[in-house]
Amino acid sequence: MLKMSKTVILSIVILWLHLFPQLASAQKPEYKITIHLEGINDTVCYLAFYMGDKIYVKDTAKVYKGAMVFYSDTSVLKPGMYIVAGQASNKYMEFLVNKNSRFALFTKKEDIAGAMKVKNSPENQKFYAYIAYLQKQQEILTPFRKILESGAAGSDSVARAKEQIKIINQQVEAHRKTLLNENERTLFAAIIKATQPPEIPEIPPLPDGKPDSIGKWNAYRQHYWDNFDLADERLLRTPEFHKKIEHWFDHLVYPHPDSIAAAIDVVIEKAKPAEETYKYLIWYLTLKYERSTIMGYDAVFVHMAKTYYKSGTDTWSNPTVVKNIIERAAILEPLLIGKKAPELLLWDTAMQIKSLYNTKARYTIVYFWDSDCGHCKKEIPLLKAFYSKYKEQYNLEVFGVYADTSFTAMKKYIRNNALNWINVNGYYSASGDFHDLYDIYSTPVMYLLDEEKTILAKRVLTHDIQMLLERLEAKQAGEENKETL
Repeated sequence: MLKMSKTVILSIVILWLHLFPQLASAQKPEYKITIHLEGINDTVCYLAFYMGDKIYVKDTAKVYKGAMVFYSDTSVLKPGMYIVAGQASNKYMEFLVNKNSRFALFTKKEDIAGAMKVKNSPENQKFYAYIAYLQKQQEILTPFRKILESGAAGSDSVARAKEQIKIINQQVEAHRKTLLNENERTLFAAIIKATQPPEIPEIPPLPDGKPDSIGKWNAYRQHYWDNFDLADERLLRTPEFHKKIEHWFDHLVYPHPDSIAAAIDVVIEKAKPAEETYKYLIWYLTLKYERSTIMGYDAVFVHMAKTYYKSGTDTWSNPTVVKNIIERAAILEPLLIGKKAPELLLWDTAMQIKSLYNTKARYTIVYFWDSDCGHCKKEIPLLKAFYSKYKEQYNLEVFGVYADTSFTAMKKYIRNNALNWINVNGYYSASGDFHDLYDIYSTPVMYLLDEEKTILAKRVLTHDIQMLLERLEAKQAGEENKETL
């Protein structure tokens, strides 16, 4: 039997690697993550990752006595925070993937951070050491917080508890700053920083000595993004990303379509260097406001369609999807709050053309209905009572558009229910298809118009209209009082 020395074997290996580097690299996995999670009974576990507001499964591994290996020699793991989930979709643990995607984690289900042992991943070592540190500090803080919760105000024990809590919080903050300084540019540091509220400059009190809450709120808004780098694509694949975006648009941006649209443009511009984040935000914010149930927010969707789709900015989405978004926005734009409602020239029950624009009233309700519509049958008595009560007070008219072709059914229902407002049939039209003009795909639908037929509200029902008119009248009375003064 031929025997070779270790030196000869090493030489052959080196020659093989030199001659066939592509074969050597093919054997190296794109990722190989070994997990040993003591205490679980699953036979299969899942590797998942965050993407904005969603969690997606990336890989599956068989489990034997808590041990599993997630492995691929073709697919890559993009930087971000990943999850090990069980068969019941329960999240067992999270870990970081940055530049290195070949490492091992060993821990126990009952104490993930405290029992964690990490091999070949300094970033995860620091990540879990930080979590374990925070858990320990929470344990130290717990008895002091219980003293505060006891309600023994003014006692020495409460004063000591407050002092200890202050000291511990200062120590935690100092430790956090040290970690950030020592681990700059790592995903670990980026996540720690992203979870911290911004530092707000001292806001002087008001002249009467009271805190300037508005000033503090404005300062918080101004510094909101200080600790969160939207150009860092890694953060898109963490749970902090979606929370940060949602809090900004739902709580800190003034709730008006123009303000929201302007804020969207700023955020998307900040994310532009991170291609995947940039694309994600355009898509996510388009869907968010296309699906919004808040009246008037369809103007934000129209802004998205014109700015990022019709303009040609989005070159990556399916052309059919882009086309649908542009077409949908084209339907909605003429119907935005503040726009003049489209003219309707429709036949009434006497086969005479009635014009919406020629309807003389301070307020006009355009009501699309159908005699076979269950919701319409519930709404019509409410609208009829409202119309009878407030027609004179508000100088109100109803322009009722029947959304079916049958004049016979229409006349019968009007007669049986004594509907004494303007009644017309939508299908007998000299002004085009009412479905397209007013985006009618179901009934009942109501639009509230002012004297100039400008849209004040849409897709509202009788109860909403009553509240809207009360507010409009109160606002008008207030403005008239100011003019008198």
